[in-house]
Amino acid sequence: IGQPLAVSTETFVTPDAEPAPLPAEEIEAEHDASPLVDDKKDQV
Repeated sequence: IGQPLAVSTETFVTPDAEPAPLPAEEIEAEHDASPLVDDKKDQV
């Protein structure tokens, strides 16, 4: 019972970040389209 609730909460907390386990291709595309992600990578 606790697991599904946790998953739902995560989805609601960050719907834009990761709505679902997307394939690597989709993730890479999002990284390319998101300058914020690149900035974070640069800082690290």
